[in-house]
Amino acid sequence: MEGNRLGYNQEQGCLELHGSLLQSGDVIEVSIMGHWIPGQVHRDASGWYLFTLDHVGIRLQPGVRARFERRRSNLQNNQQGKHSQEKKLILLVEDDAVHASILYQILRQETPHHVYCTSDGDAAWRFLQHIKPHLLLLDYLLPRMTGLELYDKIRTVAKLRDLPVLMVSAVLTPEEAQEQGVELIRKPFELDELVDTVTRMLDTSSPSY
Repeated sequence: MEGNRLGYNQEQGCLELHGSLLQSGDVIEVSIMGHWIPGQVHRDASGWYLFTLDHVGIRLQPGVRARFERRRSNLQNNQQGKHSQEKKLILLVEDDAVHASILYQILRQETPHHVYCTSDGDAAWRFLQHIKPHLLLLDYLLPRMTGLELYDKIRTVAKLRDLPVLMVSAVLTPEEAQEQGVELIRKPFELDELVDTVTRMLDTSSPSY
């Protein structure tokens, strides 16, 4: 099953999927980086989000590909205590397979958060049209567009302007990063430096989808 795009019903003020209006508590799957992620739909004052089995809160907006999920009872049982256990979502953009693997393993082992990876700026940009992570961890030298070019595009979109962005680069200088207003960690980096910076930036992030 390929799923359908989430829509927005202006009259009802609700997201809809395949002609059905979604309500808080409905169980769906969302396609993220080619994987179907099940979760329960919820709504708060800032919009709609999907709360997954491993307690990741993913903000949603119209256009993301989704389908209905059948394992409703298991997902509902996992909603107890969700606010105290909620994890956050990191989007890692790194085209070097070795560096991407290292960063991914560090983030998964040293933090409780969920990590999705992509290898180029175009794919990251498409992802950001539908799902807003809590943190964007971004390499500078990327295929099709540099990390700074992607950063500049993000800052032109009102709903993404408050997205925390951490650039990881051996090329970008601290002076250039400061001029652009982007936080930078230089390669090679110390593990503690990366984890501490990611933790600090996530502590103040709150996606608005």
